[in-house]
Amino acid sequence: MKGLKLISPKVIKKIDLDIPQNIPKGHALIKINIISLCGSDYKLFYGDYSGPCRYPLYFGHEWSGEVVKINDDTSNIKIGDKVTGDCSKWCGNCCLCKEDKNLCSNIEKFGITIDGYSRQYAIVETKYLYVAPMETSFDILALTECFSVALHAIKKIESMLYKKDRCILIIGGGAIGLSIYLLLKFKFNYYNIKLMEIDDCKKDFISKVFDVNFASEKSFEINNSSYSEISKHCNYDIIFEASGNVEAFQQALYLINPNGYIITLGMYPNKNITLSPITLKSIKVHGTIGGTHEFDEVIKFLISNKYEVKKMITHTYGLDDASMGFQVKDKRIKTQISLW
Repeated sequence: MKGLKLISPKVIKKIDLDIPQNIPKGHALIKINIISLCGSDYKLFYGDYSGPCRYPLYFGHEWSGEVVKINDDTSNIKIGDKVTGDCSKWCGNCCLCKEDKNLCSNIEKFGITIDGYSRQYAIVETKYLYVAPMETSFDILALTECFSVALHAIKKIESMLYKKDRCILIIGGGAIGLSIYLLLKFKFNYYNIKLMEIDDCKKDFISKVFDVNFASEKSFEINNSSYSEISKHCNYDIIFEASGNVEAFQQALYLINPNGYIITLGMYPNKNITLSPITLKSIKVHGTIGGTHEFDEVIKFLISNKYEVKKMITHTYGLDDASMGFQVKDKRIKTQISLW
């Protein structure tokens, strides 16, 4: 079999491997069909990832595949099932796992701290697998993790969505930001949403693919000289900061209404920002990470909205030109690599 190994930043090597034969108890052998690239993959490729990571490794944590062997008498998973899986290797035993497995104190990240799925076959513990209906296409199934991260973020403020007059802003027109937009619109039937994207070329491309309302605000600074100055730019009750840009988080603090909610999904670098609006406006800031717990729900959503979500996939590469997938920037939302 073949695999794609990230040796060091900007260096991907195609590797010849033996297909695993010995399947441990409680595990399955998966034929990996497609991996989707996310922001973490790009940062790993360029050496910019700010969290724990290692080189060399097989990258990729958004994937779809088929069960070819299984060694688990207690699982309902069977040979031939189409599956995807968690991006995190959680233990299931620690105190944090009982509350939210995305916060496991022993966590490892597939394709970031341990080997991921950029190989044609992989052994996966069955507790990390999710089965999709057979009619699900592999390319759409490989979007599950991305939408699960988005849904996990939305659930931080789900109880607030019953009031349809609350104005929501999503900062960042990447895959996560658009996943949040599509989930709010088609799953939660919420339409009072705007998207902020500062890249005009990307903004123009998104407008041609999706029916999106864009925010008109530009980057600005305020001072704390008066409460009227602090409040005059406030337009939103809920803001999802999905760009990972620290300046965007600063803008979120300025744009959020008093008593509003900001949900952050990015990994921010260490930079100085003005945090006083959090206190002055009594802002609630929620961090969110991962999508474990949401996969089954998301798979149903993807199937029901397959024509809309398929628009997310803008580029597909193969084993021989996979490195090109990391270099394309224009008109990109979600890039996939087919391993066959």
